[in-house]
Amino acid sequence: MLSIFILEDHQLSKALVRLLIKLSSKISNHAPLLRKIAMDIHGQCEDVSEDTKFVHQPYFAIINEKTHMVILNNIVIVDLERMINSLEWIIQTQILSYDQITHFCAQLSYSLTTFGQILQCRLKNKMTIINIVKLLTKLYTILDEFTRQMVKNKTPIRDEFEKLASISGSQLQQPCYGFLTYTMKKSVLKDTLVPKLVYEMEQYERSLLELGKQQDKRLLETFKMSAVRDFRFNLDSIPDEQRTLRTSHQENQAEEEEQIDEEENE
Repeated sequence: MLSIFILEDHQLSKALVRLLIKLSSKISNHAPLLRKIAMDIHGQCEDVSEDTKFVHQPYFAIINEKTHMVILNNIVIVDLERMINSLEWIIQTQILSYDQITHFCAQLSYSLTTFGQILQCRLKNKMTIINIVKLLTKLYTILDEFTRQMVKNKTPIRDEFEKLASISGSQLQQPCYGFLTYTMKKSVLKDTLVPKLVYEMEQYERSLLELGKQQDKRLLETFKMSAVRDFRFNLDSIPDEQRTLRTSHQENQAEEEEQIDEEENE
């Protein structure tokens, strides 16, 4: 009985997971550990898709039915926010060298796959969902800025970037649209949050298309463009200054959609 009580104690579980992350970060990059924690949380939740059941062998007994939401809100989301803020600062203040791109891609990939696990959880807490969507919007902005930087500088595409693009389609985009469908049915998000997120997703995909055309690479193979069309929205919900800033470099939208269709059908 005592051991069960210890495993279900919220304060103790938070303290132990924080200690685990702290010790891990002293030895190496703790991002892979954060992804494992997210997988354990996913294993404790119902899936957003009613037809899907996530079968997972838990890594940590401390993450269980009683503690998983506490760890998600107080540790995983907080740590993801810290990681994303760091990536945002880097992409906004530095022009990445060819070698730095490898590390940047790795950090982004861990963020994407961690989010990919969380997005498959049928979450019920409104503030948790709002915080996740806001962080996702920032993450997609970083992905777009990174891709446009490569377009502008004509940086050769490395294998790490191709892997990142593939992961962002298969392990982030598809779960993201499933998560948004679930949350919209529950009517838990503000009207402006979903359009902003989908807008950033579309900008990133267009930048990938432009980079792929520039260097003759197929970077959208794992993306489902039909899902994008299901989430078309009115650009009037995006502030004018943001819309101007984020679209000034883009080609005509109709032409881009035609190009995306062509790549999807090839």
